[in-house]
Amino acid sequence: MVSRRDFIKTMSLLSGAVLAPVRWLGKWAGVQAQGEEPPEVGELYAGFVLLPEGAKVPEFVIYPQTALPKFCGVGDSIGPLATSPSFITDTDLANKAYFPIYTIRNPPASLTQKEAYLTLHPTQDIYCSTICFNETLSDQEVSERKIFLWAFPDFPRPYPLWYSNPVETEGPFFSLSKVDFLPQPGIMTATQYDYIFYWSEKDVLYMIVMEAISDFQYAKTILTQLVAI
Repeated sequence: MVSRRDFIKTMSLLSGAVLAPVRWLGKWAGVQAQGEEPPEVGELYAGFVLLPEGAKVPEFVIYPQTALPKFCGVGDSIGPLATSPSFITDTDLANKAYFPIYTIRNPPASLTQKEAYLTLHPTQDIYCSTICFNETLSDQEVSERKIFLWAFPDFPRPYPLWYSNPVETEGPFFSLSKVDFLPQPGIMTATQYDYIFYWSEKDVLYMIVMEAISDFQYAKTILTQLVAI
């Protein structure tokens, strides 16, 4: 089996996003394919395998066929350097992708789209798509919020996530919730500062990272504006 540390080193270069760990649920209660045996450790749920901290990646996880690319020459991936052509609009990006791209329609006035791009392997195959929204705040402790919408057409299946305890007393930790308000049943992880949402659909892993957003109702309001283009 691959260790959690090695897996994260290999697979967490999601152009800045990390594989967020999730809370260990303790017993089998997941959704499994017909004839598929539940894992000895962890839980299968909606295309994910949820693991306790320190658990190894199960042997049944199938890795992508294409090596993880390098980003700006950083990292120890065996893959070649990736490229990231930018697009002016999310529609332009969607026209270049062969899978549905999710974006935020009718966001709050303070939330504006800043970037939209594809990260490509040197073969020009798509590694991931990214749309970034930015929100500038005034008279608050946090001056800026960012929301990233990611889509990965080639990813480990089922996708491993881990629960993580706080590193220090009263330090940040990751909690887990199974949620049904995403386009498909998925996973929500949260700290006291951020939210990350995961779901898979049509053989694509989708991930939304909300930085410096601690208001759950605000986060859900944003998610109600998700549309596939």
